[in-house]
Amino acid sequence: MADVFISYHRSEGASALVRRIAGELESRGVTCWYDTKNAAPVDFIERTVTEIERCKVFLFLWDEQANEDSKKRNSYVRSEIQWAYGEKHIALFPFQVGNFEKNKTLRFYFGHINIPYGGDTPETAQTGKLVNAIADALDKTQPLSIITQPQIPLVKIIGSGQCGNHVAYILDENGLLSIAGIGPMWDYELDDKFFNVDEQETQHYRPWEMVREKISHIEIQNGVTTIGCTAFLDCKNLTSVSIPDSVTYIECMAFSFCDNLTSVSIPKTTKIHPLAFDHITRVTRREPADNQ
Repeated sequence: MADVFISYHRSEGASALVRRIAGELESRGVTCWYDTKNAAPVDFIERTVTEIERCKVFLFLWDEQANEDSKKRNSYVRSEIQWAYGEKHIALFPFQVGNFEKNKTLRFYFGHINIPYGGDTPETAQTGKLVNAIADALDKTQPLSIITQPQIPLVKIIGSGQCGNHVAYILDENGLLSIAGIGPMWDYELDDKFFNVDEQETQHYRPWEMVREKISHIEIQNGVTTIGCTAFLDCKNLTSVSIPDSVTYIECMAFSFCDNLTSVSIPKTTKIHPLAFDHITRVTRREPADNQ
C-alpha cells in the first residue's frame, strides 16, 4: 500500500496538481495513491478505505471546489477526511490552493494544523515545502536529486547531459532519447528569435543539435513538467514520442518540422502552444493514465 493517500475534488486543475505533487513525492521514494489509480475490478469504496487505513500520511488538496463539495453529507472528500481523522496513526497534511473562506466542517478536522498556502491557482502552486515536509515525516529526507538519470537498457550511449536545471537526457545508439527529472526543460532559441521567451532562461544550443538526425524515439519520464521551445525542432527521423501526464505545457515549435512524426498522443490536461506541432498530421488527447 502507498505511503501517502491524496484526497481531492476532481477538476482539471486539481487533477494536474495532484499528479505533479505525486511525481515530486515519488521522486523522493514516497509512494502515493489517489483515486485515478483505482484498479478494476476492486470495489472503489473498499479500495479507498483500505488505502486510507494503511497509508502513513493523508494529504488533502484544499481548493475551493473541495471546500464547497465537503459541505454535502454525501461528499467523497468529506467521507475520506472523516475516515482518516478516525485513524489516529495517520498524519494529516492539508494543502490550501486558492483564497476562499474555509467551511466549518473542514476547519473542525484541520483546526489544530498550520495549513500551508500553496498559491492562488493549481498551475502556479508552490509545492516544494509541502513535499519536503511529507518526506521529513516519512523519514525520506534525502534532497531532490539535481539529475534523475533515465532508466535505459545497457546499450552504447552517444550523448548525455542536462536539458533543464533538474532534468537530464541520455541518447543511445538505437536512437532512443530518454529525458527524466523534476520540473521544466530548458527553452532553446532560434536565430531570428521570433517568439517571446525569457532570454535569461533560454539556452543557445540544444545539446543533441549535432546528432538530432539519430533521434528516432523520445521517452519523457513522469516528473518533467514542460517541453522547451524548439527542443526537438527539425528532428527529421523522429517517429514516436511518449509524453507523461506530468507535462503541463509544450512550448513553441517544440516538435515543429518533425516530418516522420505523423501522430502523437498528448495528456488531456497539457496545454500546447499553437506552433508546438507545426506540420504534424495528427495530435490526439488522452485521459490521465491509471498508473501515473
